[in-house]
Amino acid sequence: MSHQHEAGEAFPVFAGINIHGAPVTIPAADGRLTHLQFRRFAGCPVCNLHLQSYVARHSEVVDAGLQ
Repeated sequence: MSHQHEAGEAFPVFAGINIHGAPVTIPAADGRLTHLQFRRFAGCPVCNLHLQSYVARHSEVVDAGLQ
């Protein structure tokens, strides 16, 4: 049985490894908001286009205080 999450609901703690091999904890230990994307296959033309648009604007995400 899956649970539908509501806006403002606390996310359970998640620990993983990013694409650079560094540990990532959500929520972040320093309290910053975290932008998290799940992509199935970067070779997919639609997913790749979206990823490229994200990469092009990554500095805006960082400047907004997100990790």
